[in-house]
Amino acid sequence: LPVSLLLASHIAMFWEVLFTPAMFFYRDVFAYSYPHARFIQEACRAGYLPYWNPLLNYGEPVLANPDFLFFYPSTLLLIALPIDLAYTLHYVLHFVLAAVGAYGLARRWGQSRMAALFAGLVFSFSGPVLSLGNLYNHAAAAAWIPWALLLTDLAVESRWRRPWILLTLVFTLQFLAAEPFTLLASFVLCLIYALFRAGEFHRPWAAAHMRIIATFAAVGLLMVALASIQLLPSLSLLSNSR
Repeated sequence: LPVSLLLASHIAMFWEVLFTPAMFFYRDVFAYSYPHARFIQEACRAGYLPYWNPLLNYGEPVLANPDFLFFYPSTLLLIALPIDLAYTLHYVLHFVLAAVGAYGLARRWGQSRMAALFAGLVFSFSGPVLSLGNLYNHAAAAAWIPWALLLTDLAVESRWRRPWILLTLVFTLQFLAAEPFTLLASFVLCLIYALFRAGEFHRPWAAAHMRIIATFAAVGLLMVALASIQLLPSLSLLSNSR
């Protein structure tokens, strides 16, 4: 029920862009991310990968530019749905994802359902998060922050590898969302929280701390490996760029 209420509240907030021809347009949307999303859709539907866009700025790379999120899962929406709806859903679904993640984290930290519902609404509808409605990659990366903390909490207490694997996938999605500051902040925050949960702050070099640091190092390396499909073309682009 709380998750349904979170979903319903976002539908109520964004009904105009979901059910009418209205769209987000401010800042980067109008001049940058929406035109490229439209080009990606047209290229993929025509049957070829969008390596190069000849229509803007005397031509520019698309696939190698991480800002366009070609390898991020929401690109499937661009291919499958009408462009205006798919582009809008990228934002709305990530706001919902942020709210549900904050709700789950609050429940994990022992809050009541009502308090956790309040936490989810406040996080998703806060000014900082809603202001990301004009930044394609920032909105995607920020939505995964509460999920990263939730999985860190689960992983520290679990004897199984599954929470660590899921945490790696969350960091990989943040990597593919191409907002490096949010990724680094989330990674460091989760590492510090895991060390705090170990309960050995009075012994910085405790074995428990070393295990956590080594595990996070492994998570980081696996994240880079999984995201190499975007990282390698981007490094190639960077090497040929001023």
